[in-house]
Amino acid sequence: MKRFDMQNSSGSSKTALMAGFAALTIGAVAWSGHLFTLLALLALPMVFNSSKGPTQRLTVLGSYYAASIWPVMPGATQFFGDNAEMHPLSILILWLMSSLVLTFPWVWLLLTPGIKAEWALPVGLCITALLPTGVVNPLTVAGVLFPGLGWAGLVATIILFGTLSKYRVSSLLSAGMLAAICYVSHPGIPTAPPIWQGHDTELGGSELSKQTPMALYKQVVYVQETALDSNAHIQVFPEGIINHWTPSAEGFWQSTYSELKQNHQSILFGAEENLPHRGKYQNELFLRGQYTATFQQRIPIPYAMWRPWDNIGVPIHYFGPSILSVGPRRAAPIICYEQLLVAPILISMEHNPEVIISIANDYWTKGTYIAEIQQSAIEAWSSLFWIPVVSATNR
Repeated sequence: MKRFDMQNSSGSSKTALMAGFAALTIGAVAWSGHLFTLLALLALPMVFNSSKGPTQRLTVLGSYYAASIWPVMPGATQFFGDNAEMHPLSILILWLMSSLVLTFPWVWLLLTPGIKAEWALPVGLCITALLPTGVVNPLTVAGVLFPGLGWAGLVATIILFGTLSKYRVSSLLSAGMLAAICYVSHPGIPTAPPIWQGHDTELGGSELSKQTPMALYKQVVYVQETALDSNAHIQVFPEGIINHWTPSAEGFWQSTYSELKQNHQSILFGAEENLPHRGKYQNELFLRGQYTATFQQRIPIPYAMWRPWDNIGVPIHYFGPSILSVGPRRAAPIICYEQLLVAPILISMEHNPEVIISIANDYWTKGTYIAEIQQSAIEAWSSLFWIPVVSATNR
């Protein structure tokens, strides 16, 4: 009997190890920065449901998250600045802790006896999609599967994740037929109206690196000249392209605003604005020229920017405005970290925007493919709701 138990335990450990390795592979392939590699996420329900018990399933999810977020870690040192002195061991600890944080919400769900095993994954994905930490959600694949199907495509993907393990062949055939119809009716990608123009820049880090006042001045002048040289009515520049926004900075831009307004043009750019409370600031988008508006980032990146346990950093605006009105047009700004989440884009889609504005300050991602991962995620949601993207990224 003891020998049988040992063999059974050994077989169980081997199964858990194989499932964990499969989940690692799925995460690494899916989030490699290419739109169609997101299709690897369809294997996750089968690996998840082939695992026995909560422990093995948590191992699968932890492995998936660990592989999916690993590309972020090499850029951690530059993101936190030269003074952070991130030791390789610190990066490893940050990676493991981040993986645990992403896996933790699943503990209660997998220990709840009332939920059938095959539906635990789709239910969990819907719940975690609402969290400010819910990055690399597998439901992002909906846009690759069902372009143009919108909310119905998202529901179809949730159902597919619940039926794949039990009705594999019929589920894949049904999804394949529906996907074929979607691709025939929505070929290519949605394109933005010509009045919109996104500008990518290579200006490096503005808020963390030690730039001289002259370097910052030249950066502002470059943005102004680029905007004035364009014929587009609405020009989009990256997040954080202007260092800190102050009343004097507003005054310095007045001549540029006036010229843009005369040409019926507007410029949209990102900057930080200090709040009265010392150490607090807003990460905002400023629309100036023919139209004037300000838009606050809804979900800043936890720990680095959003620090609910502290009196510094960027406050969260989860239920803040999700649409930026540019005259008669409606835009959905998705700022940097938000591109890896589900909640911001879905909340914006409730208001039927004309375009998605995807902006980021990815100066810290040099040598990684984080920017490509962000782009693939936002392209997937753009494809699902068939709403064009205007993107602007600083490297």
